[in-house]
Amino acid sequence: MTVLHIVSVSGGKDSAATAILALETEPFESLRFVFADTGNEDQQTIDYVAYMADHLGIEIHTLPKRDFSREIAGKREYVVKHWSAKGASDADIDRALVALQPTGNPFLDLCVWKGRFPSRKAQFCTEQLKTLPLVEWQMGFIERGECEAVWSWQGVRIDESHARKTRLQGTGACVKAFEVQGGGLYTYRPILRWKAA
Repeated sequence: MTVLHIVSVSGGKDSAATAILALETEPFESLRFVFADTGNEDQQTIDYVAYMADHLGIEIHTLPKRDFSREIAGKREYVVKHWSAKGASDADIDRALVALQPTGNPFLDLCVWKGRFPSRKAQFCTEQLKTLPLVEWQMGFIERGECEAVWSWQGVRIDESHARKTRLQGTGACVKAFEVQGGGLYTYRPILRWKAA
């Protein structure tokens, strides 16, 4: 079976360790490296990802930024059609329509669409800005017949932070080093139980 190993790079130490591990253990021609620019990345992160690519002698593909214009337009349409019936004044509707404009920044546009910023209880940004675009990109390799399976390498460590350790340890959420996602896609977290050292 032809397998592509697609390594997610975030600009942090854990994804760097994961990328190096992949280079040390897998055939170079089977590796692809990918970065999801959420539109909320610090320039130092973007610069570091470029440095990693140069230093490791790899190409790191940057996923296209997400566009939430259609979702924001749908929300505008909802405001126009339904808010007055719910008792909103014309001034409130006008203010909402002024605010409901795409900014061109995927992170901010996602927040405009959702009507809030992400939080510990509403963690929609990772799914919308990283996970979904990455899965779509990975599945493209299978759909085009370039491989039969994709191993999605993720630099996730339970011990990354006290909050993550407390939240994940023993819950069954995200604690498997290897998971079958279906359709030829597999998730691999090779440093899941590594310590920072």
